[in-house]
Amino acid sequence: MLNYSESEFNRAKGILSKELKIKNNNCLYPCSPCGNKVAKCHSIQDNRILNLLARSGHVYMIKLDINHMQYDTRSVPLYFQRLGVHEATTFTGLCNIHDAEMFRPIDTEVLNLENPQHAFLLTYRAVIKESVALIEEYYRQQTMLEEMIKNGLITYERYFESMSIPVRQLLWANDFIEYKKEFDGMFCSKTYDSLCYRWVILKQECHFAVSTAFSTWEMGTKVDGIERIIINVFPYEDNTYVLFASLPEDEKHLDAYLGEFLESSGYYQLYALSKIILRNCENIAFSPYLVDSWSDDKKAVILQYVSETGDTDKVGYEHKDLYLF
Repeated sequence: MLNYSESEFNRAKGILSKELKIKNNNCLYPCSPCGNKVAKCHSIQDNRILNLLARSGHVYMIKLDINHMQYDTRSVPLYFQRLGVHEATTFTGLCNIHDAEMFRPIDTEVLNLENPQHAFLLTYRAVIKESVALIEEYYRQQTMLEEMIKNGLITYERYFESMSIPVRQLLWANDFIEYKKEFDGMFCSKTYDSLCYRWVILKQECHFAVSTAFSTWEMGTKVDGIERIIINVFPYEDNTYVLFASLPEDEKHLDAYLGEFLESSGYYQLYALSKIILRNCENIAFSPYLVDSWSDDKKAVILQYVSETGDTDKVGYEHKDLYLF
């Protein structure tokens, strides 16, 4: 932890607020180079899903509250931010042409989780979104470090400690880019059934939607790598569609990680799914109908759980207010 004075801390907070606006500028279409202008793409469909969740054209997402970052704790609080459906869940990863072309089947056809192409495209969209997020976070941290040096907030004594942050993020981003290349190859070769899928259609409609690729923490078993799982959860035709996916090499871990969810039913299955979502997913869109019905205590429990599971699964933690249905 860097030891800033309060005035230095406030200056650093201003730099952080500015750098959070950094966006990727390259279209990540995998099959050929693309020089088109990158666009805001929805990782969760706006016409089909977000509009269903929205109230007055808005949904809630959990975001960092930079304005209320405190000097004494150095922590960044979370809050439920109200966002328009045209802004929520967007990422700058593809040009308009390739975004429409690549995901047309799941944006226009009747969704069928038994269709390997549909399952793959839902999964692949989450992978592209996560790769963009990691690339942007690296550039954000690197640019912030340069700005803090320029503003005299990083001295020689602090320099090497500070450098470890963007370097660690760069290694993490590069590792995920290599992971994404496996999906790129499947997309270009149309080998959509190369992934391992686990899907469930729950006979209860959720009031939120999720699309995220995540890494497991203490539940991981690999010695020389990272297990990753991709999750999509969304309301569709008065039901809740749940899709998990992994590379074949992670299939055993996928089943072990989802054991409680797949083996339970009723309330306990929905509760297990709620915990998986909250501890792993930053890309969640909530209906205002749902969030506005929650007490302040329930919101606080959820935000604290999301904050504390940033680098741990908190496997043994239980609380009734984590239930999202």
